[in-house]
Amino acid sequence: MGAALHNRPALPKFVPMGLRLGARGGPAAALAAVIFLTLPVSPASATFPGANGKIFYTSDSSGFLDIWSMDPSGANKTDLTKSETWDERSAVSPNGQTVAYSSHVNHNDVGIYLMNADGSSGRTLIDDPEMIEWDPAFTPDGANLLFGGLPMGGNEDVYTVPAGGGTPVDLTNNAAIDRDPEACATNGRIVFASSRTGDNDIWVMDPNGSNQTDLTQVAGESQEIQPSWSPDCSHIVYVSSQNAHKYDVYVVEASGGNQTRITTTTAEEQNPTWSPDGKLIAYASGSFVVIQAPTPGAPTTPINVGPVGAEGAQPTWAPVPGSTPGGGGGGGGGPTGGPPSGVIHPATKIAGVHVHGKTVIVIFSGSKGGLSFKCKLDKGKFRPCTSPKKYRHLKVGKHTVQVEAIDPSGLADLTPAHKKFKIR
Repeated sequence: MGAALHNRPALPKFVPMGLRLGARGGPAAALAAVIFLTLPVSPASATFPGANGKIFYTSDSSGFLDIWSMDPSGANKTDLTKSETWDERSAVSPNGQTVAYSSHVNHNDVGIYLMNADGSSGRTLIDDPEMIEWDPAFTPDGANLLFGGLPMGGNEDVYTVPAGGGTPVDLTNNAAIDRDPEACATNGRIVFASSRTGDNDIWVMDPNGSNQTDLTQVAGESQEIQPSWSPDCSHIVYVSSQNAHKYDVYVVEASGGNQTRITTTTAEEQNPTWSPDGKLIAYASGSFVVIQAPTPGAPTTPINVGPVGAEGAQPTWAPVPGSTPGGGGGGGGGPTGGPPSGVIHPATKIAGVHVHGKTVIVIFSGSKGGLSFKCKLDKGKFRPCTSPKKYRHLKVGKHTVQVEAIDPSGLADLTPAHKKFKIR
């Protein structure tokens, strides 16, 4: 991450979000503080289909809330943001290469930031001082992000904004609190939580915000929140307090039928997310991320991720880059096809690799204008580059260079160009 994102003012070691909102002042903030102090507020993020890759989560193991990644086995835990404030609520792009998250840049503001999946190239997506932006989720083409937006003096709605930056659009525009959005990988339909019936229910709507429909409609004073689509969008996993006001994980069909309780422990379980292959779910419970099949009473695999508690860990499961059906992991797509119609990812061409002693010059181009590029040599990281790219003082032996084109909306080449060469 860049230095600009590391030198932010520090907050106390894990302040509940409701208290952070309360510091903002004003009637809307006070109301939000009450609501967020009585309800879990951190959603799961959309899972796009593919092979099961890294799990991204929030932990305060390093002393501050940071975004971490780990293998599904719990191995290779890595602090990605390493900032002296809190970073949380991560979401992964359909190609598994970009992570969005919420971060506190100053004591009275929350914005959404982007970084590569390895923690590099941290950058601001949106951070309006007049609005709190959180709960990011990518659309299935990777071109836009959904988020919960709370403007000063207003109420929280579901918004969308281009992944390359731009003006947010309010999709729900309702007097109630709408939050926890995420988009279906097969058709872009959006699931979210809304308080418009008096308590919180799971709702769905079309990608443009039309046809908003209540799915759960549970009788009594129960809260249904934190929804997450299955990769094929046939089911939604969420949490509900209908069992003695304790939060458990439930699964419901996309039509709203067959609401089924999955967890039966005495602990609080929150923030569920699907595995990219659709066979497992991961959720937060105490200081653990727990993995199990989405069936009642299935065996569980708990992974200790630190003392963040059930509201903090917020796991989201990324597909292995290049494994998304029909297109190498970039466009989202459905289980039987590639990216949604009309989504065209840029292509990259390496025109030449010229070796001069221990120096190599790489010449490359993209399929259209206005593209940026990233280059990678051997087992290094993809880093921004321009053509011609020169590498000096290379070791004798075989090498591989890769180049990836990225368009202004954030769509990347699904199959980066690569060339092998030898230094003699």
